[in-house]
Amino acid sequence: MMWVLAVLLGLAALLQLAVHTAPDTLDAERALAEGLAARDLAHKKEIERVRNERDHFEHLLATGGVRVSVPATCRPVVASDPAAAGEPAEARAELDPAFAAAVAGITSDGDLAIVDLNACIDRYNEVRFRLNALNALNTLIGNTGAQTP
Repeated sequence: MMWVLAVLLGLAALLQLAVHTAPDTLDAERALAEGLAARDLAHKKEIERVRNERDHFEHLLATGGVRVSVPATCRPVVASDPAAAGEPAEARAELDPAFAAAVAGITSDGDLAIVDLNACIDRYNEVRFRLNALNALNTLIGNTGAQTP
């Protein structure tokens, strides 16, 4: 009979622990969901910002509002040419607007990839922070929590 009493007391202690940790776990889960939702919203806004910048730049390229040039190497000027006197200006070659838009598209894809990677890192850190907080709480009350990634 004594062992039955010990088992019942043990079950009562486990039930009490579960009752005390369940609200904390639910609060932690709710906080995690809210934190991830906020990070997702920030990620969507950043993606929208990068796309708007790309669209604006492509519009400027198409309308001639901006021209893109690159350094170019030209053949040497003959010394007897009177226009060659003084310091020569840096030679530049203007890119075709369609080619400049293609290059801008590549850089925009890179910007979007960086935004996505940063969002992934932010989500990981959010989960890690919330899990560490829950583990610290569980340690204080004597419960073993989940492992930190």
